[in-house]
Amino acid sequence: MPGATLEITSPSVGAAVSGTVAVETTLFGLDVQAYNLRIDSAGLDYAWHPQAGMRTYYLDTSNLAAGRHVLLATMVDAAGRKSTATTPIIVG
Repeated sequence: MPGATLEITSPSVGAAVSGTVAVETTLFGLDVQAYNLRIDSAGLDYAWHPQAGMRTYYLDTSNLAAGRHVLLATMVDAAGRKSTATTPIIVG
């Protein structure tokens, strides 16, 4: 079990989205080393030594094809253990 974990708190799993959407992740733990947010294979947000708590990224969906996409958040703790969270969204 990593010393730090995360979850994607918004948008909800399978949400239909359009326009600019707030993507919120919450980081838990005291030894967060690095954090990365991606959609499909494209990087969106990266932080080295981020603070625990909520991070918000505003995703502009106008550049995405209509249909299903996957948000992937990854976090690594100071011991090098990885925690991931995924949420599918539907761009319409």
